[in-house]
Amino acid sequence: MGNGIPIIDEPVEGKIVTVIADDLEIKGTIRFKTSVMLKGVFEGEIFSEGLMVVGPTAKVTATISTKTLVSHGEITGDVTAVQQVVLRETSTHIGDIKTPYIMIESGAVFNGTCTMDRGQTNTMPDTAFPEQPVPVEPSSPVEEGREQPPEIRHEQKKRQLKEKVQAEEPANVPETAAEVKEGEPKHGDLF
Repeated sequence: MGNGIPIIDEPVEGKIVTVIADDLEIKGTIRFKTSVMLKGVFEGEIFSEGLMVVGPTAKVTATISTKTLVSHGEITGDVTAVQQVVLRETSTHIGDIKTPYIMIESGAVFNGTCTMDRGQTNTMPDTAFPEQPVPVEPSSPVEEGREQPPEIRHEQKKRQLKEKVQAEEPANVPETAAEVKEGEPKHGDLF
């Protein structure tokens, strides 16, 4: 990567010093300096100076502070990782993440916010990409105080964009074959 932060892209199981088996349920606080893999159920707080791996069978409800987190399982809670977070395709994370580097594989579920502070300030002015309001037309009635699902909102926006594009008149596009000048390539002609 060139920045001194190794992105974990290979299996890490061989680097694990401690394994908390999948038949264990633990509540409380865990502190460790090396590496640990959680395969069971854990509830509480985790403080680590090393690598923490959440296995595919793990269900973790905790506040986690670690150097590096690689998750294959379920995490509910906030995570602070001083080096990086990797959410593998089988992982589910519900909660906020604070880390300088994150990798989320296709298939992973992440519901929360991610703050990536690498000690830099945002120098891009707020006006670089001004927000364009998208008019939303009412569709089906929605219960008071309840928002429509994202899929419905997405379809509405797609439909509105399509209608907007269709409403704009294309410039100099012939509508019939008779309007195409002799000698010019026609739609579908090969060069």
